[in-house]
Amino acid sequence: MSDLSDASVEDDFVSNIPSIAKQQRKIIPVNNVVGLQEKLKDIQLNMNWIEKLDITVKSSTESEDSDKKAAIDTEAEHDFKREMLFYNQALEGVTKAFKKLKKMGIPTKRPDDYFAEMAKSDAHMLKVREKLLNKQMVVERTEKVRALREQKKQGKKIQREKS
Repeated sequence: MSDLSDASVEDDFVSNIPSIAKQQRKIIPVNNVVGLQEKLKDIQLNMNWIEKLDITVKSSTESEDSDKKAAIDTEAEHDFKREMLFYNQALEGVTKAFKKLKKMGIPTKRPDDYFAEMAKSDAHMLKVREKLLNKQMVVERTEKVRALREQKKQGKKIQREKS
């Protein structure tokens, strides 16, 4: 019976299992450049720049005037400096894109009289406007009442001083 204990059964079971976990599939690296280029041609979309609007700019750490100290300053503990690098890179990209769009003659600003389609109906917006006007009127009334009270207090104070 001791041979059939749980521990011995488990040991027998484990010893009979082929060592699947120990065997690792060996991955042979293949650098099939021709095949990769063919696949790239298959999936690549040949669109004009205006359809993609992709811009590539060098970050300030990649530029030739940056030194090793700048790279060290952008490590994980320097969040603000890293955020400023992201901001400056994005700003440079937008500036570059605007110049390119302007060169192509594409407008980048909406006309002053442009009104976008509203998600809410005009009737709903009228109700909202009425509520806002009512709130404004209530505030004005309370301010007037407060001012009248102050005037009465000042008037009584002046009368007391005279008598």
